[in-house]
Amino acid sequence: MKSVEENVLGTNGARYFRSTDWLVSELDGRKYSLMENEVYENVLRKDHLEGLRIYWSELLFRAHFAASTSIIRSRRWIEGSIAGYTELNFLIYAAAMRGFLESAADTVDALISVPETLSEHYLLIENALAKRPTDSFFGSTELEDTLIHFSHGRRVEREEEAPKSHHAKTVREYLEILERGVPGVSQLYSFLCDAVHPGATSVHYLLDGTDESDFRLQLGTQADKKMLKWFTKEYRDLMVSILMFAFNPGIVTLQVLNFFSLPTVHTPGMTRWSLDEIPLWQKCRAHFRNQGISA
Repeated sequence: MKSVEENVLGTNGARYFRSTDWLVSELDGRKYSLMENEVYENVLRKDHLEGLRIYWSELLFRAHFAASTSIIRSRRWIEGSIAGYTELNFLIYAAAMRGFLESAADTVDALISVPETLSEHYLLIENALAKRPTDSFFGSTELEDTLIHFSHGRRVEREEEAPKSHHAKTVREYLEILERGVPGVSQLYSFLCDAVHPGATSVHYLLDGTDESDFRLQLGTQADKKMLKWFTKEYRDLMVSILMFAFNPGIVTLQVLNFFSLPTVHTPGMTRWSLDEIPLWQKCRAHFRNQGISA
């Protein structure tokens, strides 16, 4: 007999989801220390090497924070869909699944390039962390803005002044990025929106009949059970692909961060997890090896 996770995510999807269980407890309680801008600018003026060390330490903190929260947030949405399935409540299931799709799209937008950027410039960043002498200030505005957008992106009111990185994109823009890797996501998302909003799907699933003259209300749990069975079967294969995009960018980022000499961004449990089959990790490992780092 299949478990609830297998019914919702498929056998492979459920196995993958369970493999992330340990991450939640290992990431729990992690703390980061960020310096006020004015204080930082004062430090940078007096000692540019210390300023560079702080700059990259804080970017690594942001990367770890983004990776960790992206994984935990996606897990929470999936747990919500599992709860909806268990309670035979299709609308709750659809709402949680819609949230999961948006979370996955946001993760891809924010993190898909982060582990590559960090691994590609590993030695330069390590030099900054060690305060090794340099005449130039090596930074990454793009990486900085990407990570700030992930943590601070929101709907900014017209009268409000906020950096561009704080302005959230539209849901459609996020989904378009995910769609490139998982064709069919937009169609799935439209269906879920129609179910969550007061659309036709949220009404018609409660009806039973062969044509418009023979509609009968199908109340109780039978309508929900029937819809959940259809939905999970219809989109099961797609769900595995979405899971990969929802979790892999964060997981690979955590693995890359383990290479840096900054204990706060280490996740020791990652050492027992093989990422060899993840294309993103293969790219990062190539960057490390090009710099003479064994990965």
